[in-house]
Amino acid sequence: MKKSYILLFILLFVALVVIVTVPFSSQSSKEQTRDTLAKEQVYKLKMAHNMPPESVMHQAAGMFARQVAQKTNNRVLIEIYPAQMLGNDYQMVEMARLGEIDILLTPSAKMSVSEPSMQFADLPFFFPSREDLYYFLDGEVGDMLLAKLSSIGLLGVTFWDNGFKHFTSNEPLLSVEDFAGKKMRVMKSRIIMDQFKALGAQPVAIDFHKTKKALQDGVVDGQENPLTAIVSMDIHRVQNYLTLSEHAYMGYIFSISSKTYKKLPQDLSKVLIDTALEITPIQRAQTQANEEKLLGLIKASGVEVHTLQPQERAKLEKLMEYIPKKYEELIGGDILSRTQEILFNKYKKDEDLYVIGVDVDLSMDAKSSGLAIKRGVELAVEEINAKGGILGKKIAMVTKDNSAMASKGVKNVEDLLKYKNLIGVVGGLHSAVVLEQMDYMQHSGVSLFIPWAAASSITNRDKHPCTFRISANDFYASDFIASHILKRFKKPAIFYENSVWGRDNYTNMKRYLGDRGVKLSYTKQFNRGTNDFTQDIANSLAEGADALIMIANPLEGAVVVQNMAKLAKPLPIVSHWGITGGDFFTQNHKAIQKLDLNFFQTFSFAKNKNRVSQKLAQNYIQTYDKQDAIHIKAASGVAHAYDLINILALAIKQAGSAEHTAICREMQNIEIYEGAVKKYIHPFTLERHDALDVEDFYMARYGKNGEILEVVDE
Repeated sequence: MKKSYILLFILLFVALVVIVTVPFSSQSSKEQTRDTLAKEQVYKLKMAHNMPPESVMHQAAGMFARQVAQKTNNRVLIEIYPAQMLGNDYQMVEMARLGEIDILLTPSAKMSVSEPSMQFADLPFFFPSREDLYYFLDGEVGDMLLAKLSSIGLLGVTFWDNGFKHFTSNEPLLSVEDFAGKKMRVMKSRIIMDQFKALGAQPVAIDFHKTKKALQDGVVDGQENPLTAIVSMDIHRVQNYLTLSEHAYMGYIFSISSKTYKKLPQDLSKVLIDTALEITPIQRAQTQANEEKLLGLIKASGVEVHTLQPQERAKLEKLMEYIPKKYEELIGGDILSRTQEILFNKYKKDEDLYVIGVDVDLSMDAKSSGLAIKRGVELAVEEINAKGGILGKKIAMVTKDNSAMASKGVKNVEDLLKYKNLIGVVGGLHSAVVLEQMDYMQHSGVSLFIPWAAASSITNRDKHPCTFRISANDFYASDFIASHILKRFKKPAIFYENSVWGRDNYTNMKRYLGDRGVKLSYTKQFNRGTNDFTQDIANSLAEGADALIMIANPLEGAVVVQNMAKLAKPLPIVSHWGITGGDFFTQNHKAIQKLDLNFFQTFSFAKNKNRVSQKLAQNYIQTYDKQDAIHIKAASGVAHAYDLINILALAIKQAGSAEHTAICREMQNIEIYEGAVKKYIHPFTLERHDALDVEDFYMARYGKNGEILEVVDE
C-alpha cells in the first residue's frame, strides 16, 4: 500500500513537471525559430540615383551593393536604378520618404526643396578648398545637416562627390560682363537662380536629363555642372566653351528611407551605414581621379577651355557675397555660424583684428531672435569696418550657438575668451543663459553686452561689473505691463514660464497688482515644451478671469494662442515680448486675427522712425534681401545689438585703447549717441548699466500684415 502511494506520487510529480515545462519549452522553441527566420530572411532593397550607368556615382553604388551583400552573407541584396529610372529627383525623394525607394543618392540642391538647409553645399565661392568642404561635410557641420533629414522621413548618412561645378556656354564666359543677358539652365534651386541673377544672367529651370536638348535647341545659352555630368550627358558636344571656375559644389546626399531603416534588424542597418561611410573617400578619390580624363575628352571634342582668372573670380565672388547672408535663415544660423567660425580660425585668427564674440540661440525656438542679434552686430561691424575700423583695426565677428542651454553658453564664452584682441561678448535672449555666463565672466574683465534679455539681476554690478544692456529690465517692464492690464481688466489670470525670467515677472506683477487691490484669478507655471493649455484656459474662465497675462517664448506662446483662438469668446491676452523672438505672426496669423493680443515692446521700425533707424532698415533690407521693414524679424534684437556695438566703438575710440578695463570704464562715460532706438544721453553710468527705461516702453499689436504697431491708449 505504501509502495502504491509512492508510485502515485511519482507519477503525479512527473505529470506536473511535463505540464509546467512544456509551455516554456514551446515558447523557447518559438523564439529560437523566430530568431532563425530573422537571420535567414533576405531583404531586397531598391537604390536609386540620377547618374548614368557609366558614371563614377553608379560604379560606387555598385561597389556599395556588393560589399553589403558580402558582409551580410546575402541577407541584404540591393538592386540599383540609375539615370532616373524610377522618376526624377524630386519624385525619388518623395518615394524614399514613403519607403518605396530604400536608399537614395540625391544632389543636395534638389534635396533642398524638401529640406532647405541642404542648400549649404550650393553656396557659391563659399569654400576655399575641396579639403575645407570635406572637413565640413564629414564633421560637426555635416552631422548637423544630415540630422535635419529625419524631419522629412530620411536618415542622412554621408555625402558623396560629383565634383565642383564649371560653366559651359556657346560664347566665352570669362568676365562678369559676359554673363549679361545670357539664359542659363539651372536646377530648381533658389540659391542657384540667385547666383546667376547676381551675374546679370537669366536662370531657366530645366530637368537634368532635358538639359542637352535645351542647349541644342537654343532654349538656353549655357549651364553649370561638374565635369562628370558634362561628359555623361554629352553637354560638351553641344557647347563651344568651358570655363573652369569651381564656383560651387555638386554634392550627393546618401540617405536611407526611415521606413526601411526601422524595419531592418539592427545588425543589417549598421552594415548599410558603415559601408556607405567606408566607400565615401573611395568614391571621392575616383571622382577626382576621373576629372583629368574627362577634361581631355572635352578638349578632344573641340571645346575651347578657359580658366577663370583670379581678378575676374574676385569680381564674381563680390557680386555673390550676399547669398550666404540671404539664405542663412533657411540653411540655419547655427550651421553657417559654425562654418564661419571654423574658417575664421583657419584663415584669419592670427590677423591683426579686434574680435567681438556673439553667443545666442540659433537652433531652438528663439533662433529668429538669435539671428536678429547676430545681424544687428554684423551690420554695425560692417559699417564700422567700411569707415576704417577702430583705432586702425578692423573688427571680426565670431558667432556661437548656445541652443538655449546655460551649460553650452558658458562653454561658448570659455572658447570666446581665448581669442586675442577680444573686445567683448554679446549675449541673449535667454536670461538663464546670460546669468550663468555672467558668473563665469565676472573675473575676466571682458565686457558683456546684452541686446535682449530682461531679468532684473543681469545689470547687478556685484554679479558682473561690466555688463551693459540695451533691453528691458523686468523690474520696470513687469510693472509697465501690469499697469497696462489695470487700464482694462480687473481679474487677470497669468501663465508664466518656469525660468528666472518667468518667475521674476510673476513675482513682480503679483506684487504690483496686489498693492492695488487686484488678485490674480488663476496662476499657471509651465515648463518649456508644454504643448496644451486647454484645461488651464478652462480653469481661468471658471475662476472668472477677464484677461490672460502671458510670460512665454514663441513655442509655448503659440500653443496658448492656438488653444485660446478655438473658444467662441476668447480671453484678451497681454503678453511679454518673448513671443516676438520668433516668426510668431506668420505661424499664428489666423489665430491672432481672432484674438485681442497686446504685447510689450521697446522698438519697431514702424514706430521708431528716426534717421538712424530708417538707415538701418534700408541696410538690412539690402543686405539680407527683404522686401520691406515689415519682414525684418525680431526687430528689437537687430536695433538693440546695432546700437550696443556702435556705443562700444565710441568707448574704444574715446579710451584710445581696447584694453578691457578701459572699455568698461569708457562705456560708462559716453555722453551722447544717436542710435536706431533713440538718442541716448549718457546711455550708461557708473551706477546704471541699463540704457532703456520706462519712457522707452510701449504696448504693441500686430497689424494685418504682421507689422508691429503701437497701442495708443484712448
